[in-house]
Amino acid sequence: MSALTRRAALAAIPGAAASSCLAEDTAARIEVPARLNRNRQIVIPVSINGSGQLWCLLDTGGANLLYLRPAKAAEMGITASSEAFSSGALDTSSRAGGRALVALDVGAVHRTNQGLYIKDFQSRDDGVIGSAVFADYVVELDFRTPALRLHAPASFPYRGHSTPIACDLWSFNPQVLVSLTLDDSDPVKARMTVDSGAGGIADAFVTPRFNEQLRRQGRSIRWAPDKEGWSTCRIRRITLGANGMDNPLVVLPPVQGFGGDTNAPDGMLAVNFLRQYRIYIDYAKKQTIFDPNPADGRVDARAAGG
Repeated sequence: MSALTRRAALAAIPGAAASSCLAEDTAARIEVPARLNRNRQIVIPVSINGSGQLWCLLDTGGANLLYLRPAKAAEMGITASSEAFSSGALDTSSRAGGRALVALDVGAVHRTNQGLYIKDFQSRDDGVIGSAVFADYVVELDFRTPALRLHAPASFPYRGHSTPIACDLWSFNPQVLVSLTLDDSDPVKARMTVDSGAGGIADAFVTPRFNEQLRRQGRSIRWAPDKEGWSTCRIRRITLGANGMDNPLVVLPPVQGFGGDTNAPDGMLAVNFLRQYRIYIDYAKKQTIFDPNPADGRVDARAAGG
């Protein structure tokens, strides 16, 4: 979402991960035209329960759910069937929200029992859709066109030259191992969520817990705090596989968040970093591909290791 994506702890919603799909077995690729919002995040046209078109933020940190604000859900006649709880990047404890099952149409994809979470969020878009809603496909995010493309895994036509990067799936959200070059010493490793919903000015976020781990190792970051409790710093480099970014702006939020989950990530790669790439997420194989966008001058292809 626009500043920090909230993690959905709602995998128990019936049908959220295993909805019925039509027109998918025969389609090698489904292309969904998209546009960019003010934060240069991808938003896609979505229909819920046969509604008119809604523009929803495509959030790779949004698990396998749809999200609507309470007012929007009420306007559409959607009522919560039960209560659900989630904890996001700024939540020190779980927050209550409503859950429902809806019919979802995105391009040629149709879900009859899609999990929907009714909650407030920071994005100014009509709603949010987690990219793991499409986890039965290889999901391609193209920030340049822009577009969402969904590839049948059996015939995934990747023809680029980038090497796949392993990821784990924490609450259905892909996490990759990156290297952070802080100073003249060796880089440090961090487990970061690939989070296209994380907007704002940051290239990446790190959590207070990870920052404290660095401090104990004698690798403190020289943060510049603001009056709201947030801190920023430019480090020397973020390296992801064979690619990276020099002088990224890293942000430290004021609280640990994620409800204190000990499995929470060390941080998040935000859209300012991610938009350098055409990104492929293969949920079944637990791997990602980051194809550099040559039109973005900040991308380079130096060897990993900082």
